[in-house]
Formats: sequence, C-alpha cells, structure tokens
Amino acid sequence: RNRLESNSEHWNALLLSLRELIEWVIRKDTELTGLGPIGGDVACLQKQQDDHRAFRRQLEDKRPVIENNLLSGRQYIANEPPLSDTSDSEDSRGYRSAEEQARELTRSIRREVNKLSEKWNALIDRSDQWQRKLDDSLTKMRLFQKNLEDLSSRISAADAMKNSWQTPNDMTEVGEMLEQLRKFGERLGPIQRTVEDVNDQAALFTSNNVLVSHINLNRLEDLNTRWKFLQMAVDDRYKQLNNFGKEGSPPNQGFLSASVEPPWERAITANKVPYYINHELETTHWDHPKMIELMNSLSDLNEVRFSAYRTAMKLRTVQKRLCLDLLSLAAALESFDSHGLRAQNDKLIDVPDMVTVLTSLYELIAADNPNLVNVPLCLDLAINWLLNVYDSQRTGQIRVLSFKVGLVLLCKGHLEEKYRYLFRLIADPNRLVDQRKLGLLLHDCIQVPRQLGEVAAFGGSNIEPSVRSCFEKAGKDKTSIEAIHFLNWLQQEPQSMVWLPVLHRLSAAETAKHQAKCNICKEYPIVGFRYRCLKCFNFDMCQNCFFSGRKAKNHKLTHPMQEYCTATTSGEDVRDFTRALRNKFKSKRYFKKHPRVGYLPVQTVLEGDALESPAPSPQHSTLSQDMHSRLEMYASRLAEVELRTRSNSTPDSDDEHQLIAQYCQSLNGGDTVPVPRSPVQIMVAIDQEQREELEAMIRELEEENASLQAEYERLRAKQTPGSTPEESAHLPGGPRPPECELLAEAKLLRQHKGRLEARMQILEDHNRQLEAQLQRLRQLLDEVNVYKL
Repeated sequence: RNRLESNSEHWNALLLSLRELIEWVIRKDTELTGLGPIGGDVACLQKQQDDHRAFRRQLEDKRPVIENNLLSGRQYIANEPPLSDTSDSEDSRGYRSAEEQARELTRSIRREVNKLSEKWNALIDRSDQWQRKLDDSLTKMRLFQKNLEDLSSRISAADAMKNSWQTPNDMTEVGEMLEQLRKFGERLGPIQRTVEDVNDQAALFTSNNVLVSHINLNRLEDLNTRWKFLQMAVDDRYKQLNNFGKEGSPPNQGFLSASVEPPWERAITANKVPYYINHELETTHWDHPKMIELMNSLSDLNEVRFSAYRTAMKLRTVQKRLCLDLLSLAAALESFDSHGLRAQNDKLIDVPDMVTVLTSLYELIAADNPNLVNVPLCLDLAINWLLNVYDSQRTGQIRVLSFKVGLVLLCKGHLEEKYRYLFRLIADPNRLVDQRKLGLLLHDCIQVPRQLGEVAAFGGSNIEPSVRSCFEKAGKDKTSIEAIHFLNWLQQEPQSMVWLPVLHRLSAAETAKHQAKCNICKEYPIVGFRYRCLKCFNFDMCQNCFFSGRKAKNHKLTHPMQEYCTATTSGEDVRDFTRALRNKFKSKRYFKKHPRVGYLPVQTVLEGDALESPAPSPQHSTLSQDMHSRLEMYASRLAEVELRTRSNSTPDSDDEHQLIAQYCQSLNGGDTVPVPRSPVQIMVAIDQEQREELEAMIRELEEENASLQAEYERLRAKQTPGSTPEESAHLPGGPRPPECELLAEAKLLRQHKGRLEARMQILEDHNRQLEAQLQRLRQLLDEVNVYKL
C-alpha cells in the first residue's frame, strides 16, 4: 500500500503512455493500408518501396519507447497478485479504498499491455509481409517489362522480314520461298513461347492482386494484336505460294486417283469434294470403297457389352486403318504450324488445304514405315473420315478447329498432352476458356462416337450438360476456367469423353502379356486387358470373355472387377488380394448401394441409355441372400461383441438383439430373419449352412452321376455279349454304323465325366475358401473368450 501510494502517479503515467502508444499503432496500421495497392510499373514499385522504408524507419524509431513501456508494464504486473480481468464498466462513483484502486490499476495496465503487444506485433508482421510482397512484385515486374521489350523487338524484326516478302514470278521461285517461309516459321516458335510467358505473367499479377499499369496493359494488348496479324500473314503467305499457278485446277488431288482400283474411279465435285464411281454397277458413293468395307467390319464389334469399350475398339480399328497410330502428336502440331494453321481455329479449311497438310503428315510417317503406309490410300481415307464426321453434307469445308481435333484424337501421344493441347486450341490470350468455347470443343469431340453410332451412350449429342458439369467441378459462379480445371475434370473421365482414355488403355494393352490364365476360356498367358475379380480369390478373365459377358459357376457379373492394361506388380497383387478379402464380407446389397462406375456421370435427359461401366451394375437376383452376405452379418456381430467387451460396456442384451433383428428385417423387405445371439450360435449357424450348401451340391452331383451310370448301362445292354465299342473298332472291316454311334456316345460320356470331375474340383476349392473364412471367425471368437477370461 505504501509503495502504491508513493508511486501512483508514476504508474498512472505509464497507463496513459500505454494508451497513447496503442492509438499511435492504430494510426500507423491505417497509414500502412493507405500505401497500397501494390502495382503499376517498375518506377511505381520503387516509389512504394521508398515510402515503405520511410514508414519502417518510423516504426524502428518508436520501437525502444514501445518496448520500454511494455517492459515496465510487465514488471508491474509480475509484482502484483493475479487478478481476473474485467471491463471498464465498473462503477467508479463513490469512495474506493487503496486496495481497490490498486486492483483496478493492475487490471488496466495488464489489459493495455496485452492490447499494445498484440497490435504492435501484428503491425510489424504486416509490415514485413508488405516488404516481401513489394520485393517479389518488383522482381517480377522487371522481368515482365524486360520480356515486353524483348517481345516487341522480336515482333518488329519479324514484321520487317514479312514486309520484304515478294510475289513469285514463276514456279522455280516458289520452292525457294516456301523453304524461306519454313525457316521463318521456325523463328516464330520462340516468339510464341514469349507471348505465352508475358500473358501468364500478367495473369499471375492479377491473381496476386498486383496492379499492372495501363501503359503496360496497352502495350501487352498491342503485342498480342501484332502477333495475331503476323500469324495470319504467314498463313496467307502459305496459301499464296501453295496456290500459285493452279488457276482453279486441283493438281493437289491428282495423285489420289491411285487410291482406288478398277472398276472404281475417284472424281471430285465443283467444291473439290471427292466421290467414287463404280463403273461396273454404275453407282456413285461419297465413301471410298475401302471405307465402306471398314465401316461394315465394325459391326462385328457390336457384340462387346460395354459402350465405352465398344466405341474404343471401333475407333482403334479406324485409327489403325488410317495409320494415324503411327503419327506422333508433336509431328502433327509441327505440321499445323508449318502450314499456317496456328491461331486460325475459327476459320474454315477446304479439301485442297486438308490434302496439303495430310500429304506432309503421311509422307513423314511413310518415310519411317514404308511397308505399312500407302500414302494415297491412307490420305484419301483420312479425308473421307474427316468429312463423314464434320461435313456429312459435303459442303467442302470444315472449321480448322474440327480438323485439328479430328487428327489429334486419333494420333499417337500421351493422353494428358492431348488434353493440354485441346485446351490451348480454345483458350484466349489470358489462358482462360468460357462456356461457348468449351462447348465448341466438346461438340467436335462427341462427333466421333456419333459417327460410330454410339453417341447415345455418352450423353447424347447435346453437350450442354457436359459443359455445366465441367464448370461445376471448377467452382461456383465461374464464368471461365483454367487449364487445371479442365484437366481435373477430364481425369475423372466424364461420361461424354470416357471413350478417349479407354482408347488409350486399349492401345497400351494390345501388346501386354499377363502371367495368368483366364478362368473361363483357359487362355494363357492373357493377352490384352486382364480383369481380376475383387470378390473371388484368384479369378481372372481375358478381355474377350469379359466383353462378351461370359459367366462362371461361382463368379457373378455383379462382382467388382479390376482392369489391367499392363502386367501387374507384386504390390498390385497384394492390394487386390486384400480388397478381395474385404469384399468377401460385403453383401450384394452393398454393391447395389455402392456400384462401381467407370466414369463421371453427366446429368442429362437425352436420348440413349446410361453408359455401361467396366464394372457392371448389380443385376436383380432371385436369391435373397448368399453365403457372403450371411458371413458379413456374422462377422459384424462378432466385431460388435469384441468391441463392446473391450470397452467394458454392458448394454442390455435383449435390446441389442432386438435392434439387430429389426435391422435385418428391414434389409430383407420385412421378413423376419433369425439373428444369432452369441458367438456360439454364429459358429453353429455357419457350420450348419456350410454343411447344407455342400450337401446340396453333392446330392446334385450324385443324381447326375446316377443318371450317367444308368445311361452307360443302357448303352452296354445294346452291345453284343463280350464286345465293347473299343473292341469292335479293331474288328476286321471296322465298326458298323450302329457301333459308330455307340463309340460317339461313349466318347461324349467320357467328356462329361471329365467335366464333372472339374466341377468337383471347383467345389473343393470353394469349400477351402469357406473353411478359411470359418477359421477367421473362430479366431475372432477365441480372442473374445480370452479377453473375457
């Protein structure tokens, strides 16, 4: 008390100083906010750096005062007993004792010290973050402006070279000018990358809330415009040189007459569209005779049960017939650019120009594969396919975007690289895509399964639901998407595009050999796709059996399957075994509630049924329960007993059994199912059901064996005494006609006996599996009993 009275003025002055410092820190925080926003150009950022340095010096000048006041306040608080902090709302009227005044002063100093410390630390942290952001933005802005300068000089140099172009005087100059133009196109590659870099940098500034000055934005827009005009000039130059001296004649297509053989003849319409005349039948066709054969051969694949695989197999057949599986994605893109198709996606391309581009492509792959590629035939089929897909009315023109998409989808390349290129085709200079552009791309893609007669299974020809699905995956209220959103959506294999990744898996699986035997057709090794059941142990299927929907005795179509297009690793084998073991205890009802869908569904009410999945949805069965569903119930019951025993919980037994019975009754449509009440009853029930199931199978086999024995005795009775079919076969003159029939029937009986023995082996394997499951349940029971003891 004496100390307080002697120093009260000092501590009240400290409290007043703390409050003044808090107000000063708040003012400085507001001042720091006023320094923003960050951005502009290099000069503006340097000025913002100077302003912040001056601001930071003020903070450093004030730091000793603030730290001394905080130290004094903490020392005072440390010497006082702890008190609960209260607000300033206490009634200050009336007389208060010295002790009450001391407590109030302590509360106030503690509150102000905490407040000043918190706001001061927050201000310092914010200032540090501001400085780091300024430094980072200044570095990036310098690089951005340097790239703008570099890009401007490169485009100016390219414009100067463009202005030096001259019109050729004769055909001898055309070849030289085309070579010069090709080299000029190679120089445009680095310019294209610089254009993309500066646009990416500008987009990054915007995403980080860093302003870019109007001067820099206008300069960037001007450079984008100049680059676009330069690309258009290169495209026009290619057309000028390629069309020089043609005078409306179609010399480009003259060599394509060798693509057909008599009695067929290739002809072209006024708009340069090819058609084919059969002089023997006096008929004309839009389709090449080999294309007619190809499309007719695709009908053999209609037996494949799953639409995605059926479409992929048809498309793979077309791809290989057109030899586009030999064309790399990089070569296709280079050819597009060298023929002036860059940034021309909204324009139209006619048949002669398509022939020009495809000629260079097929000559390239023919040089590497001379025995596989017939250039006139493959080129004519490629033109035929593109016109069928994108110009069924034969107007003679398709969009450049459609031309590129049609070739990219069928060429050889990594799937993600194709996705990225397709996005670049429709992206704006800011690398963003709106709904209209995405709709154009998906429309061109969906025309491929439409041409194959499979469009209904992929959501129909209306692509609006797919566009909506993509934008919903990207986020709410988005008017444009970035490449990462597009890739993430496609990686989920949306319904309208699922056939494309299946095509790539089909291509990868063609040469794959799996060290496994098909449990249905006994093929070994399995070539192509391998399908492993995730419910049956050690059950594999080849792609032919899987696609045709063939069944096995114990394997059902409702079981989940794992697909492999390459040889499996030991890790995958262990993983699948674990999943199969886990699925053993899942009922059919579980798989009905959790069907495996091999694609991202698109909500639509269009034509066609839902797309089938590689793991087909469970079908309705006449059996209400199977062994696995009962084992699942028993295992769940054991797990509950074990869990509740370890937690020392003692729920009311009758209530527990009643709840389980009600749940089981609801699962079985209201029919009451007896529920085991103890582990002992579980073991008895499993033993009894397993025994009944095996006894029923044995009875069935015994009855079939008895009927076969009776048939065998009947056949023996027809024989002459002392003779057998085998003996009669060695008699002179050979067997008589009735004896030939007996020999055939005896052979059939022996084959049937072999099948019965094979079925017995399968039953024994199934019995071993059930015994293994039973042993696991016994172990759980033993653990529960040991814990009880």
